[in-house]
Amino acid sequence: MHAEPLCERPVENGILESAVEYTFLQPAIFFQNYAAAGPTVAQTGVFAEPYSAEQPITRVDNRDVAEVAARCPPQEL
Repeated sequence: MHAEPLCERPVENGILESAVEYTFLQPAIFFQNYAAAGPTVAQTGVFAEPYSAEQPITRVDNRDVAEVAARCPPQEL
């Protein structure tokens, strides 16, 4: 057992402290979440997000995450 949590997620801590082989994938924002914004963007001509324009944000397609997960052998970080 670690004195301090390795991360804020109890499930991930449990995995880290076990003998189970693992790979964590931590995508940020899925492109599929933008589909609902389409009508508003078409109407207003504005695509607004609650992030600073200077803040780099990672976006990914959920199908790409699934493909990586299927190909990625478990490994410790």
